[in-house]
Amino acid sequence: DYSLFAACTSAYDNLYKNMYMIWRQDENGEYRMFRVPWDLDFTFGDYYGKSRPLHMDFSLDKAEDDRITYDMQVWLALDSDEMKQAFLSRWKELRQTLFSEESSQARMTEQASYLQQKGVYELESARWEESPASADLTQTFEFVHARLTFLDEYFAELTK
Repeated sequence: DYSLFAACTSAYDNLYKNMYMIWRQDENGEYRMFRVPWDLDFTFGDYYGKSRPLHMDFSLDKAEDDRITYDMQVWLALDSDEMKQAFLSRWKELRQTLFSEESSQARMTEQASYLQQKGVYELESARWEESPASADLTQTFEFVHARLTFLDEYFAELTK
């Protein structure tokens, strides 16, 4: 699921780093290791603009970037049809719930409203004048739509 999350959010800063590893008991009483991402500022089309320090740039072009986590690269390199089908199946399952466009937009809107109400955008913009914060999610929603469309096609191609 972590690999699919990183792919869905375009979390390129989280492909090989910026994650905690936790060990916990699952619902069946078995212990499993889980990855928990952190430092998710470079997601959904935002990336570090080298020409402007401390400034995030946005690019809709990043929606069709096919970089994936290293472990997913290894699993897919096994060229196992079963593994490819497993990724496609799980992707389709998550697209109906957590990764649906409607679900993503609803969560983002809720969080942006909360941050707006608490004055966080004003504080961030005052502190980081060269990279002002905004509650406007228009570009982000465009990116989510383009990214999900790209990934639907990407995962479908795996099994052909």
